Amino acid sequence: MPGEIITQTCGYTVGRNQIFAINASRPFGRITISLGQLVLSCISRELVFPISSVTRLTIRRGWFFTGVRIEHTISDYPKYVVIHASKTIESQLISAGFQDLLTQL
Repeated sequence: MPGEIITQTCGYTVGRNQIFAINASRPFGRITISLGQLVLSCISRELVFPISSVTRLTIRRGWFFTGVRIEHTISDYPKYVVIHASKTIESQLISAGFQDLLTQL
């Protein structure tokens, strides 16, 4: 349903790159998806990604979760941001208007 806010508990990886990053497993993160915006709540901060700041969302399916890398243009945020969420996240991102930014790995 458009405009609906969806929240799910997730894990995440955040840092300069894949090597220099902090990993937090589920339940230490929370992703909130609403129309035109993603919000990642980390242990120490909240990262808000308006759709205008997201350049690409890369989906990688695993056995137990789906990974979503958020590539963005916000200079104050870590460059490498990956969410480890449930398998329903892809359909939730499409419902929130992010379908044109989704790519598969």
